[in-house]
Amino acid sequence: MNNGKKSKITLIIILCFLFYFALSFVNQQKVIQAKQKKYEILMTSLEEAKTRNEELKRDLEIVESDEYIEKVAREKLGMVRRNERIFYGVD
Repeated sequence: MNNGKKSKITLIIILCFLFYFALSFVNQQKVIQAKQKKYEILMTSLEEAKTRNEELKRDLEIVESDEYIEKVAREKLGMVRRNERIFYGVD
């Protein structure tokens, strides 16, 4: 009779440990999924930032070019080259 009680107690303890490990496994899976989703969001954000960075680099190259500087000087500042004449149409 004593052996029967010990085997039942041992079985209950083993079942409790199995239940605990199963519960821990499920919780860890939830954490892993949440981290994976956050990782994917961050990677998407990183790719968007890289794309934007490349666009800004191209814009910077254009802005630093002599042609762009001349265009802005002519259109926005009304500047002309030496000995250049500007004719405006009157409508």
